[in-house]
Amino acid sequence: MTERFFTVLAINVAYHMLYYFFSGIYRRTEKMRSHNDFNKSIGGIMIRIFAMFGILASILVAYIFVSDAITNNEYYRLFAICIPFGILLGAYSLWIDIQNDETTS
Repeated sequence: MTERFFTVLAINVAYHMLYYFFSGIYRRTEKMRSHNDFNKSIGGIMIRIFAMFGILASILVAYIFVSDAITNNEYYRLFAICIPFGILLGAYSLWIDIQNDETTS
């Protein structure tokens, strides 16, 4: 019973940590990027690459989780699919922040 509880707790914490990590990158780097034009242009490019990497990585990790669970007939492992969704939603939130900044600038 306690093993299941801690597994669910770990999955939930991983989901929220990855979501807040990706979604908060834009706001946390705003001060650094505003120092000069070089930081603004290169920092913007790096953040875009990081957002795209997060989206692609979440799709790859979700595929690996699902295929591994189906191959091994361990369907209870599908509960861990929440972790790549945290990455996907956080990276998408980062992408939306980037797009909103481009339209206001």
